[in-house]
Amino acid sequence: MPSFSQILKFMKQSHEAKSWYFILAFIFLGEIIMVLYELYQPEYYQKSLSSRYTPILIWIAPPVMIFSFLRTVRTYFDDPKGE
Repeated sequence: MPSFSQILKFMKQSHEAKSWYFILAFIFLGEIIMVLYELYQPEYYQKSLSSRYTPILIWIAPPVMIFSFLRTVRTYFDDPKGE
């Protein structure tokens, strides 16, 4: 697992970091919206088709994205030039 300093260095130097910012922000924003929607309007939410996909998006997507991000950082520092 990469150290915190390696993660910060990756975020400053790598061009891949910009796409990771967008992907992670999009996923977490979507999760926050789904959770708040379910808490404040459960009767509408449970009738909608998207209620089927909530467990996948809340419990499976974030760990997969975080693991992929950490693996990308580790791979970047193992071979930063992509050779």
